Amino acid sequence: MGKKQTQPPVLYTRESLAVVHGASDEDTRPVLTGVYLDPNGDTIGCSGHVLFRVSKPTLDAADFPVRKGVTPRQIDKAGIIMPKETARAVAKQIPKKTMLPVLEHAQLVAGTASDTVALLTTDLENDHVANFKPIKDPYPNYRRTMPQEKAYKVPVTSEPQARCANCEQTFNVSDLIPLAELPDLGKHLDPGSEVPAGGCPVKHCKGSFCYLTEESKPWAPRLVIGLSARLLESLVKFVKAARSDWRKDFPDMITFTFYRPSAAVSFDAGENLNTGQHVDGLIMPMRLPK
Repeated sequence: MGKKQTQPPVLYTRESLAVVHGASDEDTRPVLTGVYLDPNGDTIGCSGHVLFRVSKPTLDAADFPVRKGVTPRQIDKAGIIMPKETARAVAKQIPKKTMLPVLEHAQLVAGTASDTVALLTTDLENDHVANFKPIKDPYPNYRRTMPQEKAYKVPVTSEPQARCANCEQTFNVSDLIPLAELPDLGKHLDPGSEVPAGGCPVKHCKGSFCYLTEESKPWAPRLVIGLSARLLESLVKFVKAARSDWRKDFPDMITFTFYRPSAAVSFDAGENLNTGQHVDGLIMPMRLPK
């Protein structure tokens, strides 16, 4: 008989554990206070207001050195929820700038008790095993929260132009009246009609009224979305930790995609060039005052 094939060990980088910035601090939902270890190797941190995700490391996990006294383990189908305190502690234990890149990872191993799991870090001279008891509640199906709809596309229409009866300069009608009234403007006014506004906006012109012309220019309404400064701060902390490859001369861009004013906003910080891990997530908008 051939030698029994074993699955490669499950590894995590310091960047994997950066999702801890998205974990909740509220004990009312303990399941959201931890870091979710997805069976596919991704890590998730979610508070209900933000969701941070880092994909599985691309380094060959089979290269991780075999250590005595520990047994590598796999992730259960339901995943594992690790307390955020453990995630922070392990992130500090992972060696930095080693000669062997595989050592800059933590390996999932069996815990010292039947109800515990552990993460192993080593520099080949010293081993550190962080035991933890997983949070037992089932983790929410975060994939359902990921937007499935198409990104919001600003509808482009034709904005009427107005001309001052005094200085004869032409400008956008939106310079005269609120944008909300523009869609109905064409239903009530014809070219040559006076625009219902209080005079010419041109500086030093004392024209008392402007009239609609037959000219028009492309115009699109604005999509106004409110985002919490506190949540944006945690998002930036997460991205900076997960995109550890960014340098001063590197284009540190985060792309935001909007769907609807009340829908979750998705963001994408690209792929870490050192670890090959993708960094993305969601942030919920705030309710705008009426």
